[in-house]
Amino acid sequence: MVRLRVLRGARETASCAWVAQHAPSSPAALAEFRRRVASLRDGDPEVRWYPF
Repeated sequence: MVRLRVLRGARETASCAWVAQHAPSSPAALAEFRRRVASLRDGDPEVRWYPF
């Protein structure tokens, strides 16, 4: 079970990093990046991440 949490964390981090690359030139990407980071900080697994 610990391995799954580690893998999930790595995947979420990579996903946030990818969106962050697009945030400077896209308001939609910036909003999605902020949503994702907030959900990770809050530890809220119910927040749905959207494509931008």
